[in-house]
Amino acid sequence: MAESRALSSRGGNRRMSIGWLLSSQGAPADPPSAPLPSAPPPSAPPPDVPTTAGVLTRTMVRSPVVKWILPAQIRHKDKDDVAFIGESYIEIKEFSIGHHLQSVATKADFDSRIRAARIFGEERKRRPPSKRLDSGGFKLTVEPEPDYTPVDIDGCSNLQLPPQMLVVSLQAGPRDSLVFLFAHHDRLANINFVSSMRPLPAGSGEAARLGAHIAVDPRSRAMAVAAQSGQLMIYLLKSRDAMCREIRGRSGSYSENFKPIKQERLLDLNSTILKMEFLHSPDDKAHRHAAVLALLIRPLGKSDQARTYLRYVELDCSRDLSEIDFRWRGFPLPNYESVPMLLVPLTISTGVLLACRDRVYMYQDLLSGYSSPIEVRCDHAALDEASSAVGDSSGIPGVFPLFTGWARPPRHTGHSTVVESLYLCREDGAVVFYELRPDGHLIEHFPGCLGVSVDTAFACLDLSTQAWRNPENDHGSFDVLVIAGDKGDGGLFEFKTRKNGLPRIQGFRNWSPLLDCAVVPRLTASVGIDTRNIPYPRTIANQDRIFTCADRGSRLGTICEMRFGADAQSSFQVRLDSLPASLNIPTASITKVWLFPDLDLEEPRDYVQSRKDKAVVLVSLPERSEAFKISWEGELFNIPQYSRTEKLINRSCSTIAASTTRNHLAVQVTEDSLRAIGTSWADGTPARFFEHSFATQRVGQASIDGYSSMCLVSLRAPSASVLKLGYLANSEQQAGFLVKDDASLTLRCESASVFLTTFGSSVVGLVGTTDQRITAYECKSGKPSFICEYAFTGDTAICESICVIARPGNRAPGQAANVLCGLRNGTVHVLSFDVSDTASRGLTCLESLNIASTAVSIVPELVSQSKLDTLPSRAIVLHDNYLCRLFYRAGDANQITVQCVWITHPEFRGLQQTSIKGLAQYPPWNGAESAFRRAFLCMDERFAKLVRLDGDVQSIAVPRRIDIPGKPVRMTYLSQVERLAVGFLYSIPARVASNGVDRKPKRLVFPVIKLVDPDDDGMPTPDETESKSADPVNLPTGCHPLGLSGEKILGMCEWVPTSNGLTWPLLAVNTLRLRDKEGRESGCIYIFHLERRPEGRIEATLKKRLSQEQPIYAMAPLGLDSLVYSAGAELIVQRLSFLDDVLRFVPVARVALRSPARHITTAGPDVYVSTVKHSVTLFGLEGSSLVEKFNDHKERSVIHHLFIPERSLLVASDTSGSVRGLRRPKEGSIDGGFQQIFKASFPVNINRFRVASFNPRRGSMGKSARQEIVGSASDGSFYSFEFLNPDEWRFLCFVQNLARKYPEICPFNYQDHLESQSEPNIQDSNMHIDGDILARIFEHGNAQATEFLRSITTLDPRTDLDYVSAEECKERFSELAEAVLPGAAEQNLYEASIVYLRSKLQIDI
Repeated sequence: MAESRALSSRGGNRRMSIGWLLSSQGAPADPPSAPLPSAPPPSAPPPDVPTTAGVLTRTMVRSPVVKWILPAQIRHKDKDDVAFIGESYIEIKEFSIGHHLQSVATKADFDSRIRAARIFGEERKRRPPSKRLDSGGFKLTVEPEPDYTPVDIDGCSNLQLPPQMLVVSLQAGPRDSLVFLFAHHDRLANINFVSSMRPLPAGSGEAARLGAHIAVDPRSRAMAVAAQSGQLMIYLLKSRDAMCREIRGRSGSYSENFKPIKQERLLDLNSTILKMEFLHSPDDKAHRHAAVLALLIRPLGKSDQARTYLRYVELDCSRDLSEIDFRWRGFPLPNYESVPMLLVPLTISTGVLLACRDRVYMYQDLLSGYSSPIEVRCDHAALDEASSAVGDSSGIPGVFPLFTGWARPPRHTGHSTVVESLYLCREDGAVVFYELRPDGHLIEHFPGCLGVSVDTAFACLDLSTQAWRNPENDHGSFDVLVIAGDKGDGGLFEFKTRKNGLPRIQGFRNWSPLLDCAVVPRLTASVGIDTRNIPYPRTIANQDRIFTCADRGSRLGTICEMRFGADAQSSFQVRLDSLPASLNIPTASITKVWLFPDLDLEEPRDYVQSRKDKAVVLVSLPERSEAFKISWEGELFNIPQYSRTEKLINRSCSTIAASTTRNHLAVQVTEDSLRAIGTSWADGTPARFFEHSFATQRVGQASIDGYSSMCLVSLRAPSASVLKLGYLANSEQQAGFLVKDDASLTLRCESASVFLTTFGSSVVGLVGTTDQRITAYECKSGKPSFICEYAFTGDTAICESICVIARPGNRAPGQAANVLCGLRNGTVHVLSFDVSDTASRGLTCLESLNIASTAVSIVPELVSQSKLDTLPSRAIVLHDNYLCRLFYRAGDANQITVQCVWITHPEFRGLQQTSIKGLAQYPPWNGAESAFRRAFLCMDERFAKLVRLDGDVQSIAVPRRIDIPGKPVRMTYLSQVERLAVGFLYSIPARVASNGVDRKPKRLVFPVIKLVDPDDDGMPTPDETESKSADPVNLPTGCHPLGLSGEKILGMCEWVPTSNGLTWPLLAVNTLRLRDKEGRESGCIYIFHLERRPEGRIEATLKKRLSQEQPIYAMAPLGLDSLVYSAGAELIVQRLSFLDDVLRFVPVARVALRSPARHITTAGPDVYVSTVKHSVTLFGLEGSSLVEKFNDHKERSVIHHLFIPERSLLVASDTSGSVRGLRRPKEGSIDGGFQQIFKASFPVNINRFRVASFNPRRGSMGKSARQEIVGSASDGSFYSFEFLNPDEWRFLCFVQNLARKYPEICPFNYQDHLESQSEPNIQDSNMHIDGDILARIFEHGNAQATEFLRSITTLDPRTDLDYVSAEECKERFSELAEAVLPGAAEQNLYEASIVYLRSKLQIDI
């Protein structure tokens, strides 16, 4: 066997690692603490230090930065999709009912940076409103809709090639490529992407690399791809019909036959390309095949290279590219247009619109020759006024923010050819709307300011497929703008023509740029905090909280608490104290809430009308009920007297249950009666009313099944509890609550909960009783008959809430389901129940979830029903002040996922969840669609909120923001006073000179410190005191100005020195300041004393200001009473002494550094220093001197580091995007240098390391997170780091090497790894295991993950240099897996490996 492994199948010698040779020839296994076989002999670490062989990294949180937003129908002609393009991912969102963009799919396996993106395909045309005339008297013509013939896509013949597709340019190392892709649904309704890759020619330098710009002809006949300088590639594209014919006529997979490019030609322009767009060519016979490409360029190597030129060329798309003579025409732009920000093609002519810093110009009819510029009025004063209204104005007169984005609103063809409609947006969010006509007539409107920073991600959505977007209805006359970017939150905004204001209807989270982060320790460790009353679930309370400095895009910055789970965005929140006084609803006494359709309408409603309609809110109180109406916009109304709604509501008793039914009844069950009324808007159904009295019996619990129109009630009789089942009839023959004579059943004890639901062809009632049991009854026949029961164990295990959800993969009627039982002790039991199996119709416990310490309430998530006759797939758990969601992920039916739900509001970013009193859902049995159907009504102690919960079950970041009156740059957590110290820059306009001399406009920026309560909502609180120093800039209460204007905060830390047995909680802040007019820099350290007063407020007093002649770049506490800091290129230690409450510094030691320090940490007497040029150096404080012990012997610009004492390992990040693991040598080592263990590469620089129990990948409450090393980057991404022992590294490296050769895992670069080794090879770069690649194995569920793992270990041996056969590769996998999983049986090795990988990667399927 050894001989066969030593030889390749091609008869030559093979490359193999020493470790593989030793293991394959029977060498003894490495002990757990031994170094790797082929590693050089390092200095031995202490005996108790485990051996670190490699590192496993995983993206915990993806960057929220969005570069482009492209509305496109890339799935289907009936889907209003929007593509959000990030740095290395594409997220598809769908505009759904209720003004909401819902995430439907994400593609993040490019393993490359996306440089540019565009949409190509059929030109999207809107149908005009019948045969009316528009405002200008132009007749509109109706164009037929294109015929989208179904195409066979990977064996799914019922799918269609979408009207539009996406093209992106990728940059992966030295290789560039174009990727064409679209999405489609497979037979299981999963969204899959189909892609085709086209390599780009290599450029001679970074600026000459193609892919910086992409432009597509409006009719998608041609495409241009350009570099930043020099090269331009022209492509001719195939028509959609041609692509369909090729797909049908060729064998092979769809991806292999999807080739959109017909021809290509490379051009050399010898210019710097600034902007590039295809223009709209004339719609006449002479220009039928013409495509016009326009460029903004600056010539290279000329004296006037600062001058900008507009160049354009006309090419005939019907000819071969090699035959076309590219004759460029154009002219230089006027000097005042030297820096155009935007190049916008016009639709009313073959022209362009140029947006410069302070002017907007238009050039028309470029094909007719030189066109003189036509100035387009742009009132920046009006834009500044709109911007200042939301606090985003620069405040500097004469300095205008730049135009950064443009969007063309969707208009029907007849309108767009005679009127040019455009939105232009500045970087401060101010928006201007233009309507231009060919005769120069201009209509200018200023909708307002978006209140967010706008970069290039700005678009106007095309919602022509929405039913409510009917052009004949005036309610649809509005545009929807969508904004995202790299600074601050984005959002969805609605603009109605001729009306001011841009209301935000949805927010998009963005916490970048991330400059600093702090860890607030787990809540159970906080002093004086009762975890039963915190706004987090019990298991979430065992996790650390991470706060970041973020949102520097607007004038006011924020700090963010990084929460994860489901984002329940509130469209409005109404204060309950604004309810009509006649209602008198004590919010603290609310027990339950229900949501009804408006019963007082006279006819069926379409969706447009329902937006203006109302819903009925029914509130149950301890001894009565109240009701009111609420509109979609958040207005509250009394219920009119003598109305149908008023007739239904019984206000004298507490409401037990309420709902609507499929046979058009609205039902209310109170303690003594059942009332029902027919919904008058049901077609042909009269509004009947009936009431059923329960006489002397009192209703304890009740449940209404709307699908079967049946009601199950539990009555408290004098002698025993009785279960009664009845049918809610609503027909001409009979109406009422029909109960059979024998439809009552006596219970052996009192009931605690009742639930009635339809299981396909069965109707089942579930009853929880006080003897800690749950019993199932068959109810379809009209009489409850016993099926089975289940007994709970434990203290107070009484089932008080019941819900039924579909079991994964079995959502057809009559199949199995899972019963969720909320117990009084706070646990949720998941029981398996199968009605269709008559032989074993029992309840079996699958798992138990420890959610809370007291009773929880469970309700089905009705919107998750695929059809009315199916069970919902998700449930909502409500407990006091938090929500969570229960569901099964696709492909994993063995473990339920518990996902936190966070209620947010676009305008109230610091919203904290308070005690939730009730949660109501709009019933699905109305027949008419409504925006309320997709929302929840949530009522707490102060507000009624209408929240929208995405159907996407992937956990996302849901940051909570605390406003800061400036730009936050540094932060740290103060454990002694349980506050966050935030350093920010506060800016004010400079004062005008008193002598009347004009000065250049500028702003003064001051460094400020503010103490923030982590649970604060951003408003000033009484426990924060004003600064003890003079306040020259009129700061808000609780802020502490540090020094002079222009001074920068470089760092801060908590310092708790001890002197004479007393502990002094201090905050130290180090800064950089300009010392004199020549620009020489100096530094300062500010020491604040922190004190908690008896009344609870925190007082911060400036105790010491330590000035230095060099900037203080970094500092850290040392020992009990010393501080070490870097002043310029010198490391200084000073000891703190206390004398009569006065702080004094005593010099101890100093030493010169090779370059200034950027980060300092201490461990005992050791000082670790990261420098800007010379990597990391370790100093030891010995007496009165600092002695250099070890250094890295490398010239690296290190940003941050973290020392892990238990592994004697230093983790350091540098400016090249690398993270290195450096092992500290043993004391007395001759070499004196750190040994590099691993090197991990990232697309961005890691600027902070933190240690925290932080697991956002789960976003759930299933398990407490383990302690991890967390790295954060400036783009908002977070990465986890886990160290591996030799056996773990060998196994994971082997799986990773094989996975990289698999097209389904690495579709865009797998060919680069086909000839690489699969056997683990000990090199610094190979010691990094990329967990993101391994996690792709699980993308299609747990079962398919096992098959994936089998597939990648049986690759074609011709693509592997290490193994002769697939069987040999499989055998090697078994050897490595058994070393990691010694107890796993050989036949279950793949299943055990999947369990191991899932645990290692912390994946919820």
